[in-house]
Amino acid sequence: MSRHDHDLREEEELEIPSCGGATRILLNLDQRWRLRFQLGGLFAALSHLTILSARVEGSDLSCLVSTMCPCLESLLIGVSVTLPTVSGVSMRTDSLQSLLFYANTRRLEVIAPRLQQLTLCDVESHMISAPKLAKLHWNGNGHDPRQHEFADVPCHLQLLKINRKSVVASLLQRFDSVDELKLGITVPREGYRSFLNETDRLPKCETLSVSVLLNHHGLVPVLLHLLRRCCTTRKLSIGLYNSDGYHTMYSCPSSCPCHLAKNCKIPDITLRSLEEVEISNFTSSPEELKFVEQLSRCNAAVLKRIIIRYTRWPHTPLTKDVCEKVRSKCRANLDVEFYVSSDMKNWVSFD
Repeated sequence: MSRHDHDLREEEELEIPSCGGATRILLNLDQRWRLRFQLGGLFAALSHLTILSARVEGSDLSCLVSTMCPCLESLLIGVSVTLPTVSGVSMRTDSLQSLLFYANTRRLEVIAPRLQQLTLCDVESHMISAPKLAKLHWNGNGHDPRQHEFADVPCHLQLLKINRKSVVASLLQRFDSVDELKLGITVPREGYRSFLNETDRLPKCETLSVSVLLNHHGLVPVLLHLLRRCCTTRKLSIGLYNSDGYHTMYSCPSSCPCHLAKNCKIPDITLRSLEEVEISNFTSSPEELKFVEQLSRCNAAVLKRIIIRYTRWPHTPLTKDVCEKVRSKCRANLDVEFYVSSDMKNWVSFD
């Protein structure tokens, strides 16, 4: 008997009774359990609901949130929650403020006038009405404006975070400005021109945080392209993550635009608001040193500080010679600070 057949044979229903006084509920059940909620039940005091794993009908989840939880403020639906493929979820709630929806569903509709924080992952289509939305984390596989509708959402956000698979123009251009823009960047070997097109216009942001998966293309042209579109940014935070190693850099076709000399220099970039740059997972590679040098040469009159976080393992330890080499690439009035850590949590000043 296959595991699938076994799961079907063993599937059981678990009815959750009304818990009028409960304020928090967490459900983490074996996949054989299909959740049901007592018909006509009421969770009058429930403010936080987390369902990490279970089977549940979309209609039951819709009814629970829309009619049975009048005080629900926070809802998390985990990635291990199974919704039938034909099932959609429709939530209409006046109380919900935070929604983290990681489950895969065909259709999600949310009408929540108080919703401020939203995380979405692998929702095939959605309609979101949230006039007070402030923080959006998009963790899906791509974005299609024909399927993913923001019907009543502000054009300004406090935070917009987009994972590596979804950095597309349709999502970036949906918002005019954000306080903090967090982007995961990975450029496929044949995908540099697409990367340029999708990130041609970014929302204005006070802080730009970029996590770059190093692979195929040069670090310098990728980062300089983003900087050219962030002239109002005050703080730049860069995280460097090594996939196949620096030895694969520039392994893309020779016709790729990242090889062009003009894309590796910064004289045409004006960063009139940039005050601070932080680089994490720094290894003092030639490409990283080249970026620091180009950054120092840009037109950024108020840039006074670069913070470099050097990870000891698996790279060679940081030395004073490396610090001096980095500082030699920078203009004299630029303060370059070094911090080291062996666990990525506790950072101490090196010099």
